[in-house]
Amino acid sequence: MKPRLDLRQLFERAARQGRGARRAPPWMLGWQGSVLEAPEASRLGCERALELGLDGFAVSLWCTRDGGLIAATEPLLEGLGRIAEHTRAEVSAVDAGAQFAARLRGMPPDCAEDFLELASSANPGRWCLCLEEAGALALLKELLPTPPPALRIASSDPAIVRQVAESGFAALYRAPTLDERELEALLSSGARGAWLPVAQWARFESLPRPQFERWTHADHPHELEQALRLGLEGLLTHEPLRAQAVHALVARTPGAKHAFPLELPRLRLEADANTGWRGAWEFAVRVHNPFPEPVQVTLGVLPRVGAFVIHGLPQTLALEAGEHAEVPLALRGGAQQPGADPLLFALLRFADGAQLLLDGPLERVRVVPADPLPLRVPLLSSGPHQLPRTLLVRRHRQQLLVSMEGARAWADLRLDVRVGDTVQSGARGVRVPLPPDWDLDADGIALAVRARWTEAGEAREARLCGGLPFGPRSGAPGRLVPIVRA
Repeated sequence: MKPRLDLRQLFERAARQGRGARRAPPWMLGWQGSVLEAPEASRLGCERALELGLDGFAVSLWCTRDGGLIAATEPLLEGLGRIAEHTRAEVSAVDAGAQFAARLRGMPPDCAEDFLELASSANPGRWCLCLEEAGALALLKELLPTPPPALRIASSDPAIVRQVAESGFAALYRAPTLDERELEALLSSGARGAWLPVAQWARFESLPRPQFERWTHADHPHELEQALRLGLEGLLTHEPLRAQAVHALVARTPGAKHAFPLELPRLRLEADANTGWRGAWEFAVRVHNPFPEPVQVTLGVLPRVGAFVIHGLPQTLALEAGEHAEVPLALRGGAQQPGADPLLFALLRFADGAQLLLDGPLERVRVVPADPLPLRVPLLSSGPHQLPRTLLVRRHRQQLLVSMEGARAWADLRLDVRVGDTVQSGARGVRVPLPPDWDLDADGIALAVRARWTEAGEAREARLCGGLPFGPRSGAPGRLVPIVRA
């Protein structure tokens, strides 16, 4: 009888063997902490990111009405509303812990002082605070009059970036794109560096960069590998263990361009809200050995949220150098609501006794065609007694128009629409600009929609798919595809 493969023990062992504190790039920071194990933007999550071997942490700070700085992923808190419209005491009454797990009930949102104290005690290699409001820098300077060398302050507002640099702090400009002219202006502005998507940095691979730092955010193993092979100075991630494992893979394959051994297919979901976030799929798991030596590979699936029936894995293969293999897999199950996708993993064992555990998500996606005619798309309800709701989605030239049927019934309706990495919000309807030439890619572009409103005195929420808020806990976003490819 084969011994049972204890997946959780493998991942915990990988955590204990983390790289520990280092003093050289690439700096790996836990973006909003370790979001799969603690509330987002919490000190607890940032402490966990450090325990898992990352070099530091990064969180977003928002201003309260009475001059406090509160950590949160966005300027809204569930059950409260806009942080800027409330006092620090009112924000502290929000139960952020219970929204994550019952065991953390009573845990309030953390404030800037909590992270300054953590940075002082833990001495991270790098840490980052993200500011998007005009008054936030002045409040931070009151708490931190002397800029710590390890601190980076990021913003997507060029005016804030200039103020940060003029105040003596190391500033990072955060943007979805950057052209040559904007890059030259940034180089002369005093900013320490920029935070761009990985694909953008690939365009500037030959950038002369004395003292100019290149930062990015990456969770998917392919993006992590690309970022690490580009030699970027900083990397923010929601996936601490995966980032470190891919770093070890890149170190073992210095001459390769793509060495991640697994193909990660997207699993398409039917556009039927009644089935929830569930499905059944059959496909071949493709794996290859990127190393110049034989390896033993154990393949398996690790569910994160929901219940799944798995046929075909785990299975162990012996692969010669450069050898490819396919293993049939049948996967069935899921949950009612979008959540963290199941992981496909490969445990690699080398002749010298070394091991490397690599994983990636089996992303479940809904596909929406960019039709010029209005398309009715059902939303997933957040509770068993909530009536089904429907979106109207249509493309108008280089814009995507999204509205919710029956929207006039709710005065406080808020629609958040994500296209690519850009999020636009509105009430009854939202217009989102589509990037140039997005429809030349057969895979389309990431799409997510979240609706929130109050009905009969109760807060309601419905989602099209994963992808909002950002991060692995929400699951993968859907795909907006050209109508000819839908």
